Amino acid sequence: MSDTIFAANTSKPFKRFDVPIKMGLLIGVIGAILNTANYLFLLPVNYIAFLVFTFVVYIACIVLYGVTGAQQRKAVGGYIDIKGAFQAIFIAILISTLIISIWGFIYAKYIDPQLTDKIKAGTLGMMERFNAPQASLDDASAKFDAEIKSSQSIGNVLYAYAKGLILQSIFGFICAAIVRRNPPVQMR
Repeated sequence: MSDTIFAANTSKPFKRFDVPIKMGLLIGVIGAILNTANYLFLLPVNYIAFLVFTFVVYIACIVLYGVTGAQQRKAVGGYIDIKGAFQAIFIAILISTLIISIWGFIYAKYIDPQLTDKIKAGTLGMMERFNAPQASLDDASAKFDAEIKSSQSIGNVLYAYAKGLILQSIFGFICAAIVRRNPPVQMR
């Protein structure tokens, strides 16, 4: 009797980390590719389009975190509580954010060392278009230069990674709340 009840589940055992690891790697690679395309094609041409596309990449990652939770729910049999969904999403966030952060560091440090200068020029150019006073431009330029120098230390890179994890986790929790599905309550 017990063999027939569990026959469907024995064909493929559930592994709790399969979906989150695969999705984390996928989201990380997609994010790194899209960010690279953004740096190469939009940043030199149109700074506002660069900012918009940066936002679009961020939203795409959040949507894929929701997909991660939904796939985990499907893998466990159609029902998942918020804790289980968030665990899967958080693992995907850890992996994808790490990949995107490491790639961003490598890209800015070794592949395109002028990237921060391009972003600075775009920011200041946008401020000029909005008729910011010269004092504001000078202040923004000085702050940008100070941030560039401090951002190259390992401590600040780890701090930025931790801030990214916290922000992504907030959206990940919202995704977990959306994809959770409790089993129906059976009346006796």
